[in-house]
Amino acid sequence: MAQDKQELMDYILDHYEDPRNSGTITDADKVQNSVCQNGGNPGCGDIVTICLKVEDGIIKDFKFEGEGCIVSQA
Repeated sequence: MAQDKQELMDYILDHYEDPRNSGTITDADKVQNSVCQNGGNPGCGDIVTICLKVEDGIIKDFKFEGEGCIVSQA
């Protein structure tokens, strides 16, 4: 998918203003083969936690939480 610079900036801004999959998976710690991982970029202060809920080898849910710049939250 080819995008010019403005289209890409608009796409990122849209995801920042209306984040998809933002939040937590409340029962991720109780579901076998599900995982949450913390990460980020200490150089700029971005902090992100990503959780996957996996059932029968298929990702059933994906959520993230964090704070930081527009790109890290989009």
